[in-house]
Amino acid sequence: MTAKENRTNEDDSDEELAFSDDDATFVDGIRIPPPTKPTLSFDPTGPRLIITKIDNNFFKSYAKGQVLGPFHKCFNAIVGPNGSGKSNVIDSLLFVFGYRATKIRSKKVSVLLHNSANYRNIQSCTVAVHFALIIDKDGDAYDTVPGSEFVVSRTANKDNSSFYQLNGRKVQFKEVAVLLKQHGIDLDHNRFLILQGEVEQIAMMKCKAENENESGMLEYLEDIIGTTRYKKPLAQVHERVDILSERRIEKLNRLQMVEKEVQELKGPMEEAVGFLKVENTVVSSKNFLYQKEIYVLNKKLTKINEDKSEIAEVQKKFLDTLADIEHKRKEKAKDLHVESARYEALQKRKEELNEAFNNANKKDIQLQENMVQMNTRRKKTKELLAQEKKKLDKLERTPEETEMGIAECEKKEAELTAKKEKLDEEKARVLASIRTETEALQEKKEEIQTDLVVLKKTVDETKAALALAESELKIYTSNEDGARTEYEDVKTVYENAASTIEERTRQVNTLKKKIPATEKSLKDATAEFNTVKMQEAKLLDEIRKKRSFLEERRSSMQASRSQGRVLDALMQQKREGKCPGLYGRLGDLGAIDQKYDVAISTACGPLDNIVVDTVDTAHWCIDYLKKHDIGRVTIIVLEKQEHLRATANTKIKTPENVHRLFDLVRVNDETIRTAFYYALGNTLVADDIEQATRIAYGAQRYRVVTLGGGLIETSGTMSGGGKTVSKGRMGQSVKVSNVDPRELEQLEESLQEMEDSVRELRQKHNSLENQVNALQPELRQMKIDYEKFTMELQQLQQQQPQLKRQLKELEDKANSSKANPAQVRKMTKVIEEKENCLRKLLKLQTPCRLKLIRYPRKLMIRHWVR
Repeated sequence: MTAKENRTNEDDSDEELAFSDDDATFVDGIRIPPPTKPTLSFDPTGPRLIITKIDNNFFKSYAKGQVLGPFHKCFNAIVGPNGSGKSNVIDSLLFVFGYRATKIRSKKVSVLLHNSANYRNIQSCTVAVHFALIIDKDGDAYDTVPGSEFVVSRTANKDNSSFYQLNGRKVQFKEVAVLLKQHGIDLDHNRFLILQGEVEQIAMMKCKAENENESGMLEYLEDIIGTTRYKKPLAQVHERVDILSERRIEKLNRLQMVEKEVQELKGPMEEAVGFLKVENTVVSSKNFLYQKEIYVLNKKLTKINEDKSEIAEVQKKFLDTLADIEHKRKEKAKDLHVESARYEALQKRKEELNEAFNNANKKDIQLQENMVQMNTRRKKTKELLAQEKKKLDKLERTPEETEMGIAECEKKEAELTAKKEKLDEEKARVLASIRTETEALQEKKEEIQTDLVVLKKTVDETKAALALAESELKIYTSNEDGARTEYEDVKTVYENAASTIEERTRQVNTLKKKIPATEKSLKDATAEFNTVKMQEAKLLDEIRKKRSFLEERRSSMQASRSQGRVLDALMQQKREGKCPGLYGRLGDLGAIDQKYDVAISTACGPLDNIVVDTVDTAHWCIDYLKKHDIGRVTIIVLEKQEHLRATANTKIKTPENVHRLFDLVRVNDETIRTAFYYALGNTLVADDIEQATRIAYGAQRYRVVTLGGGLIETSGTMSGGGKTVSKGRMGQSVKVSNVDPRELEQLEESLQEMEDSVRELRQKHNSLENQVNALQPELRQMKIDYEKFTMELQQLQQQQPQLKRQLKELEDKANSSKANPAQVRKMTKVIEEKENCLRKLLKLQTPCRLKLIRYPRKLMIRHWVR
């Protein structure tokens, strides 16, 4: 029977062997322990280890300190009669070599303390075994290797605790075991020590053990040969082969079903592919059109941007000009204030001058009447003077003109005189011949000529008198007309100002009412717009969440229908209420971020295991599967993992503050967290293999997995991280395994109602946005008009009193300048009489002219007739 089998869990206060896995081999994640070194494999001519002596201090029957030894270099057995203390020597060795109290013929460690009449209350006992390396010589002689001596001791206390020392330094048993193993003392397989009665036990062994707790000759020989180390790996391989066989059968069945479905879907698939090709052609054509439209619009956009830049420059110039104008306006306003003060002073001066003017005007009217009379006389005198001046000018020019033509005239005079004499003679002769016939006509012609001269003189006199009368009337009424014209002009300005004031007052009052109402409408529309916008955004967010939730539920229901034959059958029983204690597949009961998908899929092997609440539920599931020949399943029983809850809920301090993978898993039911801790333990997750190596091989060993799927076990073996990684075994949200189709239908109806509400809100959103966009410029224009009209109204209201005063003054001036109506009527009547007289004279003059024209013709006709 091996030492490892002898070390059981009878006493928790004793130590267990613990060796490094550095020499172990890992095949596909299965650990194969290293082979046992052959006995006596060391160099026979080199140094070897011996026990020189044993110091017992209050150990069992040894009171005080007892030294056994020194031993012979070939010491290999302890013999003697019964009761001689052979067993105590062996027990002291077994005690130091880490055997439990039960294997040293004691129930617990405290029983090993010496207890006799002289020493009753011993608190501790110690056994120290002295070792040394020697080099054999002939006979019994040997040489001790210098510095090779070391002492291994173990101290047991009365409270059932114990500790080890190496050369007086307290150490862990593992260090002692490793040191002894280096020198050929294999505490694990116990090939260096044959206990009392062990040969008899070996001789009486059965050929093969009947169960796992017994050991037969076959098992003992396998242990000696070293093939025992393959038992556990082979069991794991068989278990894995069974699981893979089940999966293969399941996948094969699924493959056959899928192949059948593929054949059924091949026709629709080809139709769908044809449709997609047509759809791709349509999309490609549309894309071509869109690209063309984008190209055209980009060109337009470039042109618009250029125009915008030009407009911006023009706008900047206008703004600069506006700023200059505003600056000038302010300066003009200051000048206006100064000029207004000056105007007031001038207005006051004007009033004083107007008063003086009115006084002077009265005098002027009187002088005007005198002036009219004087003008009458002056005009007559002026006409006479003009006539006389003309005569004088003519007379003054006559000597010059006559002197120049005297000679010529004298010359012509002689010629004309001679000619005249001839013509006179002819005329006298003719006249003499016709005098008798035309005398009456000549006399009548002369009378007409005399009358025409008299009429012409009378017409000229009448025209002069008419012009003089009109001039006198114009002069007499000129002051009144000027004052009246000025009065009418100012009155027009005043009436226009009053009309404008009335219009602007009405507009300002209207704007006073409309601006607050428009502001309120804009404010209400903006507030309602923001509210609708927030409601729309909130509702859209709810729709996204609900749609995501609906898709998860639908996917979960779909997934629950296609999770494999075994899981489908068990989940169907759960949905029917026959197995309420079944939770489902472990990977479906938790969720983790997408970032850690590969890590959890690699590090958590039991994700495909089924989780149940109790052992009874597990038995029911197994019986059901066996009864219906569905398959095999690995089950995690929560009540068996409850002892892990305290450890799972205890936060641990991790190297480099990396996450514990277990802490990243989200669950809806805290009851199943122990199942995840059972599957993951304290596995840590690192960013990359370098960080994982630092953490895994640190002072404290950890099981570490990387985000890329690399896994380092606590034994130091490394796996995964290749091109093909495991992923998708756990989702980003907890899957619900018992989805009710009616619930999905209700969710879809609720989602449809929410989408209808969103459409209504979007329509309202667009309407309100248009309303706000229309009200903003309208309100801005109203405020501009209000400021403009208010400023104009203030200016007009300031000008109105001045215009009113000026109008009153001009009215007074027009009234004071008004001509005497009787005199005007009299002068107008004179003018009308002159005009009537002139018309009559012109009528009389016309017949005389016609007669005068006809008489020469009559004379000529009679002359030529003759």
